[in-house]
Amino acid sequence: MARFKIRRLDEPEKKPPPVPPPKDEVAEEQAPEPVKPVDAVDTGARFASAAQLLSYLGAIAGLGLAPEADCRRDPLGRFWWGETQGICERSVELARAAGGTPYLGRADRWAPVPAGKRATELALNGHVLDLSGWQRVDLRQLVPGLPLRPCRYVPRRECLVITTGSLARWILRRAAGVGIETSLQTITMTPLNDEAQPTTGLLLHLRSGADTLPASLIDRLIELPYTVVAAGGGHGNEQLLVDIRYRPPLETHLLADLLPPGETWLFAGPDCGHHRLALGKKTLPGADLLAPLEALAPRITRPNGNRLPKPLPVRLVVQTTPYQVDAVLIDDKERTWLRPFLMSSSLGERGFLLPGEGVSLLLAPGGLSTTLPFGVPLVHLSPGPLYLEAGLGFYPPLPEAARIERYQLDGKAAVAVTARGAWSFPASRLIPCWRLWQEKPAETRNGLSNGGRELLQAVAWEINRMEAQQLRERATEQHPGLIQPKDRQALRKRALKAQQEGNFVVAAQLLEKLGEHAEAARLYEKAAATHRGKAHDS
Repeated sequence: MARFKIRRLDEPEKKPPPVPPPKDEVAEEQAPEPVKPVDAVDTGARFASAAQLLSYLGAIAGLGLAPEADCRRDPLGRFWWGETQGICERSVELARAAGGTPYLGRADRWAPVPAGKRATELALNGHVLDLSGWQRVDLRQLVPGLPLRPCRYVPRRECLVITTGSLARWILRRAAGVGIETSLQTITMTPLNDEAQPTTGLLLHLRSGADTLPASLIDRLIELPYTVVAAGGGHGNEQLLVDIRYRPPLETHLLADLLPPGETWLFAGPDCGHHRLALGKKTLPGADLLAPLEALAPRITRPNGNRLPKPLPVRLVVQTTPYQVDAVLIDDKERTWLRPFLMSSSLGERGFLLPGEGVSLLLAPGGLSTTLPFGVPLVHLSPGPLYLEAGLGFYPPLPEAARIERYQLDGKAAVAVTARGAWSFPASRLIPCWRLWQEKPAETRNGLSNGGRELLQAVAWEINRMEAQQLRERATEQHPGLIQPKDRQALRKRALKAQQEGNFVVAAQLLEKLGEHAEAARLYEKAAATHRGKAHDS
């Protein structure tokens, strides 16, 4: 079946066949006006929205009722118009089903088809609807007003990711870590509403060989800024890409048949909009842009530091063991994304930040229950505050004593080791995450009036204070949520320090006092695993 086409603005408009002049003007004036047959007219329909018109045209294309259509819009922008050549009773019924009004006519003269009356029984004896002032439109002007409907994510083996170059590297590394095949090509995105300038980016192809793509990875990609996760239009048609969070009101394979040949379009949510994509001619494997996963384990060099004459050739290699993220290393650019993310997460209250030179370390007692969609995830290695990039390990393995000596784990600084390098963060710079958006406290007035001083002197405030302290201690033991905010912050710091020193049980007990039982349970599990490992070694 031939592809359905919506005529573009640069194509010449169809002209009706010329009407021959009357042979006898006098006889024409005296003779009654003949009934004009309907076998030389076309079928049209008027709609209140562009979405209704697209649904109508998609149904015609899917059923193969016409090869092409002309579209128009009235000068006031209230109605949309679509017409096809010839008369088709099924097109008339489809127009009513799509919420429009069917018409019969030619060029600018159109008459409505009354309900319950067949189109072949209609005669055009008068001028009913004048389309002479209506402006012609094409698919590029219809699509910007097409509303998308939210939908659930359907697991799939491959998807497409439109993103920027800086975020593409993060995506490629995460995909390589879970064994997903990637390829990429450059694209140029032009908004269909022609209100903005074209932008450049990258189109990533993610494919899973045996199973579907991990839903956790898709969730992280959706949360990334300036990123759209899309899928093809189905039936082997990759000319139409649709955001996986939404679905158009028309079936994607029918909508894809309306696109001009040789063009690729993207239908995305309101945060991105609909675009026309110009794809690069060549495709590059994503692994070509990644550095080798095996690299020499970086060292922290300091002035006058002791060095071994022959350092061990310790390398960082990929490990497939499961892990729990305990911290995240973020750079200065990613730190600008951290504030709005933490403001809507419980991590903003529980977490701490260690700022450094060009990078910062985000960590929390009991680990990070919320996974960030950016940054380098880290795993805590005991003893001391040593954090290693998730999915990597030392080869040959480094014993605890070797790790302490190699990275100088004296308890005064936290060390983060990744494939890119190693960083040291002084523990004295530890600040709570809510400092990122807290404003300077407002000035308050203190002091008492004379009457207040006399009242305080008349009350045995010391006795009341002691009694209140005893009541608070008893209530705290029964209800951890009654701990004062300042005390909660101090307990979190003590728990974090105990966790970094390898005292997982002590850290878990402190978190239990705070009522954070989920994080305490993780530390108890980690303590049990450490105990089993030592027993097995002995």
